[in-house]
Amino acid sequence: MGSLRVLRIGSLVVLFLSVFLGIAESQIPATDDSYTASSSPTANFGTQSMLDVIGTGVNSYIRFDLTALPAGLTGTNVSKATVRLNVNGVTTSGTFDVYEVTKSWTEGAITYNNAPPLGTKVNSAVMIPASKRNFIDVDVTQAVQDWLNRTQGNYGIALVPSSGSAISVAFDSKENTSTSHDPELSLVLVSAGPQGPAGPTGPQGPAGATGPAGTAGPQGTTGATGPQGATGPQGATGATGAIGPQGPQGPQGPTGATGATGPAGPQGRGFSGLSTVANSTTPVFDASQGSSMKLTLSSDVISSTLTNATVGQPLFIILCQDPVGGHLFVPPANLKWNADPVQTANYCSAQGFIFDGTNAYNLARPTGFSVGGSITGLNGSGLTLQLNGGATLSVAGGATSFLFPSALPSGQAYSVTIAAQPTAQTCTVSNGSGTINQADVLNISISCSGSGGFTVGGTVQGAGSQFSGDTIPLTLTYSLGTETLNVSLGQAQFTFTTLLQNGQSYSVTSPQEGFSLPGGNPGALVCFAMNVSGTIASANVTNLALNCAVTP
Repeated sequence: MGSLRVLRIGSLVVLFLSVFLGIAESQIPATDDSYTASSSPTANFGTQSMLDVIGTGVNSYIRFDLTALPAGLTGTNVSKATVRLNVNGVTTSGTFDVYEVTKSWTEGAITYNNAPPLGTKVNSAVMIPASKRNFIDVDVTQAVQDWLNRTQGNYGIALVPSSGSAISVAFDSKENTSTSHDPELSLVLVSAGPQGPAGPTGPQGPAGATGPAGTAGPQGTTGATGPQGATGPQGATGATGAIGPQGPQGPQGPTGATGATGPAGPQGRGFSGLSTVANSTTPVFDASQGSSMKLTLSSDVISSTLTNATVGQPLFIILCQDPVGGHLFVPPANLKWNADPVQTANYCSAQGFIFDGTNAYNLARPTGFSVGGSITGLNGSGLTLQLNGGATLSVAGGATSFLFPSALPSGQAYSVTIAAQPTAQTCTVSNGSGTINQADVLNISISCSGSGGFTVGGTVQGAGSQFSGDTIPLTLTYSLGTETLNVSLGQAQFTFTTLLQNGQSYSVTSPQEGFSLPGGNPGALVCFAMNVSGTIASANVTNLALNCAVTP
């Protein structure tokens, strides 16, 4: 297995340009390093060959000169920054934190009494086991971005024992001539070219369907009856004879004048202009922004809300899937949605409603009533509910309510059961059966227990089966600890076994390594992790990438 060598000449920075992914890598040596000790508050240790981090009172300081970087760089050009330290010896295992330093100092003058103040913490609980030797990489991306953005002066970083940690470790300083393993800052720089011209405007889409006509106004009052025609003169009385045949009907009198037009009825209510609903796991449909609302799903919706609707207001809801598709949607409890939205990518569906002051009823709603309720304690994925042993409903992790899309007629029995339990949790149903009685059933309760959680994983890109014997250790770091997974470059996907909770932050790190190409071909395969940090958002993380590419 081959390795890549980093070259450093004096204080010059040597850049390795990777023609793949528009990325440049930079290694920068330390210009100043020293440590301070509370037990010797006036002593300076700038000429020592070690950088000590011990218990409470012994901190190390390191500074790097970034002036050799290309002019005009900002924090957005830095996708990753790590400090590589060589562990010379560990007396007691433990953890340390990394802080930005907020005032200037020099290695030949710094002491415990005049040490500069500490600023923002940029890394927490970096673990050093008792058996650790050789190099460790410490993430300082935030500090370098702050320096380049000018939000914090470049006065270096401080390595400080974590609160309560009894750590005792010594790293090589730049004065250690026996190893020459100086502290070194590695940067992954991203180059952004100028923005290209805007593409031509696409053709206009077809017009939307015409909304239903408003209700007709009331009929005007009937005009007054015209005057009756004049009675003709009475003929002379003749002798009484036999009753003759009935004479013909006389002519109709003239038509009376037309009555005044009645007042106009009130204008019918239709759908107003289209407003866009912001996507989130709990979106709000605000009817005061317009009767027509559109939501494009780019993630699972675990609950939603309808607000500010007025009595008699018509509502038109458009629901679309993004180019990925497959996202779940839980409608507002007072919005009587007819069916689950289609989960096909780039597909849109729409339904119309009328608000009666309490609920918005579907204009195409069949004669029937909804079945749903509340969910508590759900923090894992995979929960599936079943209605009357037939229709199933997939519930997103973190959801607090559910509603089956199928309506049931009054008098029909209903029974809600668990068809599939969520990952690492057990859920039970309360008040789950009964008979529909001329009303929606929304008082069913789902209660879930157990830690549950979501997995973190991703894919291996740019390698192949010819590298199946090569592995890279990936380390998952979260608030309660770490997990290290040795990933073979020959596999397509990888997943950590640790389950994380919704809202929990994580990061994944790996050493950048090079591997010899098979068949004696020149060059090397270089691999490093991408999309390496984030926060759990009610779903498994699958977008990590162990990215590999061949370099000359």
